[in-house]
Amino acid sequence: NGLTIIPVPAPHRLLSPFAHILPALQAARRFRPHLITAQSPWESGPLALLAGRLCGAAVLLQLHGDIGTPEWNAQGFGFKLRSWITRHICRIADGIRVVTNRMKQRLSESWNIPADRFFVVPVPVTLPAPCPLTPEEAKNALQPGLGRHPTVLFVGRLYAPKNLALWVRTSALI
Repeated sequence: NGLTIIPVPAPHRLLSPFAHILPALQAARRFRPHLITAQSPWESGPLALLAGRLCGAAVLLQLHGDIGTPEWNAQGFGFKLRSWITRHICRIADGIRVVTNRMKQRLSESWNIPADRFFVVPVPVTLPAPCPLTPEEAKNALQPGLGRHPTVLFVGRLYAPKNLALWVRTSALI
């Protein structure tokens, strides 16, 4: 029905742009897409731009994280490099999809990219049907006796900028 998927394995995430270059350029030439989108601007973004320029397609990059923030860049040289590549690739792209208005404003101002090149499309969330157990029964199913205690849940990546030590101290106070 007009959808073609071309799986291209790569031996490592850092090597994926090199593994994908020939299949991507061949697909762009063969299918002549109207739009090329890239999920990772620092990995597949340069390749998406090259393919887009070769076949005349618009290029839409997608940013989902905290790239370009001081916390992101403080994680090391690799993060600074990704931020630098992404900033330059975004300046050339036809559009940039971000997940919040705040991200749009921050990147538009700090990277000097016109705000009208950004499109805000939040990540959708689908919630499961309500649990038939009471909250106390559900907590006790996880750990016997937990149901009589207040519970605080953390959902996120475990890395330094999240300051989990502070989170643990704060949740204990709550």
